[in-house]
Amino acid sequence: MRTSSSSIEGRTHLLPFLQLHRSTLRSGRLLEVLVLFVQAALLTVLVIHHEPWFDEAQAWLLVRDCDLTDLVSLYLGYDTSPPLWHLLLMVPAKLRLPYHPTLNLLSAGCAVLASALFLFGTSLPRFFRLLLPFTYGLGYQYSVVARSYAPLVALLALLAVLYPRRMERPGRYLLALLFLAATYFHGTLVAGTLYAVFVLERLAAAFRAPTGRRQVFFRLVGEVVVATMLLSLLYQVIRPPEDYYFHAGFDLGRRLLLFSPTRTLQETILPVIAGATTGHILTALPILCVLSAWLWGRKALHLLVLPWLALLGLFALLYVNSWHHDLLFLVLVFACAAAVSRSPRRPAPWLDRASAACLVLLAISQLPWTWSTAQDDLRKPYSGAAVAAQYLQDHHPDQPVFLLRGSFCGFALQPYFARNIFSNYRHPFAFYWWSSKADLDGGEDALRRERPEVVVACQKLQHELEPDLALAGYRRVLYAPGELFFKGSVKEREDFLVFVAEDP
Repeated sequence: MRTSSSSIEGRTHLLPFLQLHRSTLRSGRLLEVLVLFVQAALLTVLVIHHEPWFDEAQAWLLVRDCDLTDLVSLYLGYDTSPPLWHLLLMVPAKLRLPYHPTLNLLSAGCAVLASALFLFGTSLPRFFRLLLPFTYGLGYQYSVVARSYAPLVALLALLAVLYPRRMERPGRYLLALLFLAATYFHGTLVAGTLYAVFVLERLAAAFRAPTGRRQVFFRLVGEVVVATMLLSLLYQVIRPPEDYYFHAGFDLGRRLLLFSPTRTLQETILPVIAGATTGHILTALPILCVLSAWLWGRKALHLLVLPWLALLGLFALLYVNSWHHDLLFLVLVFACAAAVSRSPRRPAPWLDRASAACLVLLAISQLPWTWSTAQDDLRKPYSGAAVAAQYLQDHHPDQPVFLLRGSFCGFALQPYFARNIFSNYRHPFAFYWWSSKADLDGGEDALRRERPEVVVACQKLQHELEPDLALAGYRRVLYAPGELFFKGSVKEREDFLVFVAEDP
């Protein structure tokens, strides 16, 4: 890996944030341009074929049906989500642009931007940079699937570009950290650790400065105060209300009491690290050891360890899901990109070459995940919502729909309609309200009492619904399967079934 920060700082004059090289289109950069074009083309094809699922639909519905005040002051707390992704979606949603593919094109655009930043704005090994756009996070999971991780990916890349000049231009770096904190709770943790590191660096620089120490110190105090106020405001936005659906039965104290380091290491930490890197812990650990040694030699190991500890602590104590694994890989890429600009403790060309080889191995190991998952998405439906919505529009355009058994994933239907279509969800909005006060009665008593003409069920697990509905006098008219693909396998299902009442 190259050691001079001048290779980064001298790249640019076109746009201060992107820092693209003047000679991007010259022969030495054509390969990077081609890779970016190929990624954009492939993502466009995948996005057109992708059927958004419930989590993608929920964010769109929130911004479509809420004004800004209600969104920020009330409903985002129920989704425990910072506002950045929703604010980005608000413009196309309020303009009534089509739900699909607008939603997914936005997330794909964030991934292409992240790739451009890594390709043209960092001095990571060139072969690794050329493979990076096709790794699993950038090539599918945080690009085709439109969730709040999309801006998080672009912001991590932006931080990698801004890192070499963070001390000279702290405002840009701090602004990028603030935006990162506003993407997702995981982004808030990463931004918090990087902000703490930055404050300590600034404090050390203030005490080392021969002159102007007081000025630097008071400027730092001001930055800390402003950042604390903004993060406090962010916390108020994402703090779950008392009637939050998942509060019931959650006891953090009991989890801490029953916490087992050995079991957590075996069942959570090691599987997460493997899932974020090569897929196998025995191949991941040697690679991580080499990269850790290189980062330590560059005085940048803390840029990896601290964010990872924050994320792994969250996974161990509160909640872990394979959707979040690849955030660890992207943090690793950021740490390596930042480390290139730092002077080594002592020159070690062999370690530079070994770390470059390890990064390439990491990227290569993820290419099969991207390829197999993309193939699945092209050949099979990701969610049955699009097919079910089309059927209802064609055959029951003005008919109220009964959502069976409170299947929350059934709300993936709602963005395809201009209003709430569920007769047993008595709210003016169409998004799912994660509140214990939500008025959604999809049980058997309500079914018998209301005797609706059309019934919809959404199931995550394959089980038979027909026998119960047959007894109630309904027949199935549509089965729309959906498979949430993840790294070559099916993580969950999102099947939709439509039933109509038999003639008495």
